[in-house]
Amino acid sequence: MKEYALGEIGTFWSGLLNTEQKLSGGDRTVRAVQPSDVPSQQTGVSEWDLPGALRTINPSQKNLEKSLLKKGDLILKTVGDFNACRVKSISCDAVLIGHLQGIRMNPGLCLSEYFMWYSTTLEFQRQIEQQYTGAAMKRLKPKSLKETKIRIPEIQQQEKIAQVYRGLQKIREIGNAQTQARAVYSKGLFQKMESSQSLAGLPFQLNTVSR
Repeated sequence: MKEYALGEIGTFWSGLLNTEQKLSGGDRTVRAVQPSDVPSQQTGVSEWDLPGALRTINPSQKNLEKSLLKKGDLILKTVGDFNACRVKSISCDAVLIGHLQGIRMNPGLCLSEYFMWYSTTLEFQRQIEQQYTGAAMKRLKPKSLKETKIRIPEIQQQEKIAQVYRGLQKIREIGNAQTQARAVYSKGLFQKMESSQSLAGLPFQLNTVSR
């Protein structure tokens, strides 16, 4: 197992901060991915099926190609609590806006799914915590992120870890879907109960029940 700095195993780029200046004119519409769009790992979601355009900007061709997100890219939040997600699929042209960092791993050195697993380890998280600056609002400088160390096994071992990671993500997706389905069912059930004539005259309101 070898140790690398992140800057040695992937291509980095920062989210555009001045979109009016850097992405103006042109005839293509792309999705502007902002920090608030990125799903949180705390919810158990770290694989993202990036949706179609919601907020759009018209970029110049000169700045577009090098900024476009691709399947397998990593998106990291660098302000506030650290968060990482992997673009599982993408259905439109999209660029990063604001305090986000994009990483495109060299697949010959490090699989993006291996990094997603490694980013959850205490070893990696402690490094990130030590590199934050600022008191009221934590910030992670791109230079510090590039210097963060990651231990990498051979590709065959990474693939085994990636398979486990994919399995865990599938379980999370099923669990999240079931949770959402239960929430919808419960809401519909309460609405049906509230509208039922058989409950007329009861000395309480069902809408006081915690949902």
